[in-house]
Amino acid sequence: MNATLLGRRKTAFAAIVVMPALASAHHGISAKFDTQASIEISGEIEEVTWRNPHVLFTVTVTNDDGEETRWGAETLSMAMM
Repeated sequence: MNATLLGRRKTAFAAIVVMPALASAHHGISAKFDTQASIEISGEIEEVTWRNPHVLFTVTVTNDDGEETRWGAETLSMAMM
C-alpha cells in the first residue's frame, strides 16, 4: 500500500474518532449550568447575534423598582434550532 494513502487513512481515522470527543467536551454545558433548572425573564431584546456555533441574545430587564439589568442568553447550536 502506498505510504501517502496509508497516512491519509490514519489521519481520516483519527479525525473520525477524536473530533466527536473534542466537540462533546467543548459543548458539555452540564458542567457549567444546571440543565434541569429554568428561569423566565421578560424584557426588551436589545441585540441578537446569529453566528456559529450559537445564537446570542442580549435582553434588558426592568425590575419592580425601575432598575434595568442586562441579561445575556445563548442558544443551542444553529443546526439544532
